[in-house]
Amino acid sequence: MLKRLLLILFFSFSSLTYSYTDSGLDDEGNPIPINQYDVVGDRILEENVPKKSRLVWQRFTQVIPAQYREEIQVFEPIDGNYGIDGSIHAINDDKSIWVVQLDIKGSVSEYDLDRTMIHEFAHLLTLRADQIPLADTYDTTIKEPCPSYALPDGCTAPDSYLNQFVSQFWQPHLPVSNSEVDALKRYQMHINEFVTEYAATNPAEDIAESFAEYVLAEQLPPPSSIANKKIRFFDHYRKLRLMRKNIRSSGKI
Repeated sequence: MLKRLLLILFFSFSSLTYSYTDSGLDDEGNPIPINQYDVVGDRILEENVPKKSRLVWQRFTQVIPAQYREEIQVFEPIDGNYGIDGSIHAINDDKSIWVVQLDIKGSVSEYDLDRTMIHEFAHLLTLRADQIPLADTYDTTIKEPCPSYALPDGCTAPDSYLNQFVSQFWQPHLPVSNSEVDALKRYQMHINEFVTEYAATNPAEDIAESFAEYVLAEQLPPPSSIANKKIRFFDHYRKLRLMRKNIRSSGKI
């Protein structure tokens, strides 16, 4: 497993309380924030913010324009030297408020941190409320299967990016095991299907990794492999073509 690309998403909503350990991670393996800042648009509302935290947040606002991340209202600096460079998750039940965590300790190169930012944003893009209707709209006690791809938060909308992605690329791999051993085996057996080893973890990580490659590619690759087709998947959406252009321009990528 690529330890530096262990970019996680908390599928279940969590409160902003942490059980501290000596490892920089909590007892569930999630990064413990160095600090926590409320943000609005491009601004950190607190005044006394250490330079490195402010610079990393500033870079995030350059890479991901404000109109694409209205739900992100909390920024938490983390120490990526413990193996996790970034994370994002909703912190309330209606998914209207999200927190993004980003490394400020220089554990990866500037390019890799940019990639982390795009990867984490891709989770917001593909898992926000308009993509996965709120869980209470689907009775999980019903024995009938989810009519679309299912996540712990609920059923993906039929026309959501993730459900369409799964329909095109993940049917042979369902149901999905999230274990590292199974993910590594999946990658090794189907290496031409995934843009990175980490992408083989599950569909949510695969679409995030593929979106990062889509944005960072100077030219889109030919559709000569399933991995390349995944990168090109986003180009079928006019909204995402414009988003790619704006991120590359805003972030000077």
